[in-house]
Amino acid sequence: MVLACSAMSTTRVGLAAVIRTLTTALLDSDGRPKDIALIYLKEPTKTYTVRYAGSISIDRLVGGTVGYFALPFTASDPYAYGSEDTDTASITAAYQEMAVVNAGAFKTPPTITITNNGLTDITGLSLICRQLK
Repeated sequence: MVLACSAMSTTRVGLAAVIRTLTTALLDSDGRPKDIALIYLKEPTKTYTVRYAGSISIDRLVGGTVGYFALPFTASDPYAYGSEDTDTASITAAYQEMAVVNAGAFKTPPTITITNNGLTDITGLSLICRQLK
């Protein structure tokens, strides 16, 4: 994917500083591209992991204080990820059932954490999982 970008500053020196900051965000201390999080304004709850892949040619306009350039990215994992959804439920009786529902579009196994908030030990605990259709 290639993103069309612009950078602005009130001075040429300021624009150069903005470009250096961008370079620091894209490359590690050895000059190699690093994985970065990409979030589109249209999908603010989704994050893509991308890596810079190419070179930047900056067209400077308006007295050298505005720069236009394209940022080429590659994504080894092209899926968008959202925030983790966590639900908490209290089980207070024997043989109590609780549904765990994946509201997403992809199969994702749940992580179940059991915490004993009581004063006595939990004994005879069984987890029975079945996939609902």
